[in-house]
Amino acid sequence: MRGMETASTYANCTSRNVIGSLPVSAMLSIGSKTRNNTREGLTKMKRNRKTTLIWITRSCVLLTVAFLIGISDNPLGLLLCYVAATALILAFVYPWRRVKKFLILAGASLIGFPIFVILHNLFYGLGEIARGIIVLEHVLGFLHAAFFIVAVMVCPPGFLIGAVGSVVMYFKDRRKCRSC
Repeated sequence: MRGMETASTYANCTSRNVIGSLPVSAMLSIGSKTRNNTREGLTKMKRNRKTTLIWITRSCVLLTVAFLIGISDNPLGLLLCYVAATALILAFVYPWRRVKKFLILAGASLIGFPIFVILHNLFYGLGEIARGIIVLEHVLGFLHAAFFIVAVMVCPPGFLIGAVGSVVMYFKDRRKCRSC
């Protein structure tokens, strides 16, 4: 495990031309220690899967509590919905350790918000036009509700996680390079 940290430190430091401060023993052992041992890899995958399931369970419990106390004109219920959406996003992004991934998440959430709002309004308008056609009216009603929920309940927590995660990972990478 230590060799993987050395390799990532080496990779981060090469981009900033700080190779000279890396110990010779670390540079020589990079290739041999970065190979992932099969047993360690399986243990890490099981741990990641377990943590993901824990985050998903938290999200489901929070969402259930939010619906039990009510979300219609209830600030606590709406707050629990946002926390549940945040927990669901965290279930999939917690193992990320790269600034670029968090920046992509923040950018996609920022760009996705107006796109999903426009799609919500488009499908709402089409649903009003197709008021007499029963099947089409229900499909368009489902689509406009789904796009509304994604725009309002998923994009803001996605942007928040992306922004905070990118700042945290930036400073972690910067601290690693200082120790080179």
